[in-house]
Amino acid sequence: DLHKAIRRQRQMCIRDRYGHNESGKNTIVCDGNGSLTMYLRGEKMKYEGDECTKRHEQQHITDTYREYGRDCCKGKPFGFSITDDLHPKGEKMGKWQRWKSECEAYKITISCLKEKREKVCCQLSGEEKRDCEGYLDFKISNALGQKRT
Repeated sequence: DLHKAIRRQRQMCIRDRYGHNESGKNTIVCDGNGSLTMYLRGEKMKYEGDECTKRHEQQHITDTYREYGRDCCKGKPFGFSITDDLHPKGEKMGKWQRWKSECEAYKITISCLKEKREKVCCQLSGEEKRDCEGYLDFKISNALGQKRT
């Protein structure tokens, strides 16, 4: 299920000081300078680039600041995960906050993918257009499934 996948994603995240994400998972972490940052795997998706991923992760940053305050990363090293490592209150991020954040983030992902389908695929023709539409429809379907989970 989504909760287990998220937990695995965070637990398996291998972080280094250069921001290169070796885990292959997109997440958010403290940047070592008191703020949250996106920790992306660096892959640009076929038709949407990395914009939808960035919008999704930005929602998590917004939600984390709302839940824990703007100083939640103060004094924390690069790679510190507010959602998995102990946060300032000495607890882990609650299941409800995480689910709520994922739900909001997937709404943004779905909206972004639909926007990309409309703007990118329409510029193509023939088989390339069908490939674009099929690819983004598949991604939208997956995101809808994640949102419902």
